[in-house]
Amino acid sequence: MIDATILQSPEQAAHAFRAILRSFSTPAVPVFIAVVDDAPLPLLPAAASALLTLADYQTPIWLSPDLNVDIVRKYLRFHTGAAIVANAREAAFVLSNVSEIDTFTSQLNLGSHEYPDRSTTVILQVSGFARGHTVSVSGPGLKEPVQLSVEGVSRGMWQHMQKNSSYFPVGNDFMFASAKEIMALPRSQQIKMWEAA
Repeated sequence: MIDATILQSPEQAAHAFRAILRSFSTPAVPVFIAVVDDAPLPLLPAAASALLTLADYQTPIWLSPDLNVDIVRKYLRFHTGAAIVANAREAAFVLSNVSEIDTFTSQLNLGSHEYPDRSTTVILQVSGFARGHTVSVSGPGLKEPVQLSVEGVSRGMWQHMQKNSSYFPVGNDFMFASAKEIMALPRSQQIKMWEAA
């Protein structure tokens, strides 16, 4: 049962919104976000905060199979009013565990040159930002390239993100969410493969 008395406070919502803006203005750098206390597993608190801040009744959400469970669907519907859709291509936001992303990248909406803003934003739940394949990220918002590792992101997924950036101005924006941090990787960023950590 979802407790109707538990919502983001105005202070939490404002902090979360600022954190999201900061993460997109300084890509590839983890940012702490005010997390909600009532996010039901397997939904991570940082991912919940991001969706409660960004989504509303006009922004359909698609959930990967491991997250497409009754308690998560009810929680997101209650707090955002967003529809949970069956087709990833119809979603404004996709929420997935990082371990599942390789199975549906071909289904994501890249937007169009007339409406690049209609592409899907992908929120990936991760364990952290300390280990994994290391890549170099450069582009708008970064004075110099940043070396980045995200736990659970496969080499194949980094290669997909490389290809995604070549589509700019269309393509998908990505956000990684751990328990308390988020990190944005917009489509405008260039990714160079590095060594495996």
